[in-house]
Amino acid sequence: MESSWSIDCASPLAGIKTGQVLMVSWGLAAAVGAVGGTMVGSLRGNVDPAMMLAIFFSATAAAMLGGFDSLLGAVVAGLALGVIESMAAGYQPDTIGQELKGSVSLLIILVVLLFRPSGLFGSRRVERV
Repeated sequence: MESSWSIDCASPLAGIKTGQVLMVSWGLAAAVGAVGGTMVGSLRGNVDPAMMLAIFFSATAAAMLGGFDSLLGAVVAGLALGVIESMAAGYQPDTIGQELKGSVSLLIILVVLLFRPSGLFGSRRVERV
């Protein structure tokens, strides 16, 4: 298993321009964020600083639950959180309702991260220095 040090030092030796790779990846991330913000802004009809807060909360919860290093885990966790939140709000409309369904995902994340801090699909890395 290679460490990140050997990858960082080997990529410039192989001719990969790491500065350009970082610039392109940040540019792509900004472009995807701008397109997402434009789409949500067009649905709502107005733009305000907190319009992506609910989407950011849901995406962060799914990534944390599934594991930050597992794309499949984030997708599965996002689908599971959405289904569980909707079922909890539907079956307990007086107690949870639509206003508190985000708290259900917080409770699930808290319970899972107490027992598996790397998430459900995340890899456990133990580095001894």
